[in-house]
Amino acid sequence: MGEAAHVLATADPPDHTAHRTVMQPLFSPAAVARLAAYVDRASSELVAAVVDAGGGDFATAVAEPLPVQVICKMVGIPDGDVDMVAPLVLQSNDLLAGVLDGAAMAASAGAAMEVSAYLIDLLEHWTPTPDGTTVCDVLAQAIARGETSAGVAQGCSCSCSELAPRRPRA
Repeated sequence: MGEAAHVLATADPPDHTAHRTVMQPLFSPAAVARLAAYVDRASSELVAAVVDAGGGDFATAVAEPLPVQVICKMVGIPDGDVDMVAPLVLQSNDLLAGVLDGAAMAASAGAAMEVSAYLIDLLEHWTPTPDGTTVCDVLAQAIARGETSAGVAQGCSCSCSELAPRRPRA
């Protein structure tokens, strides 16, 4: 899976500084504004599904999937992979949510490993997007220019999955 690397949320300088420097342009006001139309469309679709169903649990129907969908879009995860990646991201984030029993911890750690392996493979085989504004675009460009290593890029890409919501504890 490559060299060991801290993720943005747990890294100290100089790792944290390197991650932040690479990732910061993706969270600028202009970059976030470019996502507005996608967020509007995705949220409308999720809310419409709840309305069409005559109601439902807003948290599981909208509040959990929307941030994951937006993060997947920001990272550059192909639309066809989102349904596979999203549950793994939510499950892996259970590690950060609080106390887990052994089985839940093992499942969460396994999901984290799957997400990490997926992101490493995605980055290693990345084809730039036309607008060049995804996390994978920025990381691939930084690696190509010698501004960062594959390990730092791995830490940056895995940090994005940490932005997803935590599931409430049962």
